[in-house]
Amino acid sequence: MEYNRKDRTRGVYGLWEDGKCLYIGSTTRMYKRWMEHRTNIKRSQCKHTNIYPHLSKHSHIIYGMIEECDNYKEREVYYINTLSPSYNVKKRWLQNRN
Repeated sequence: MEYNRKDRTRGVYGLWEDGKCLYIGSTTRMYKRWMEHRTNIKRSQCKHTNIYPHLSKHSHIIYGMIEECDNYKEREVYYINTLSPSYNVKKRWLQNRN
């Protein structure tokens, strides 16, 4: 998915593999967040999750916006609870928060 570098799109996004939701996140800058994910995938590192080593081994990962919205944190929790992504490390915290 491509975004303008100056994009200030707020919303919820997902990482998918073979139709399975791997990760749900939210951001205030969709393009910047996608670039951060791409960098972390190439480096196969991130101190908070083990998703990047998995993603670096698979070339058919899809990144896409699920919903553009201003209440992106609330909607992120909704989608985590609804889609049950495999790699959300904040999942328990977010569920207990509401």
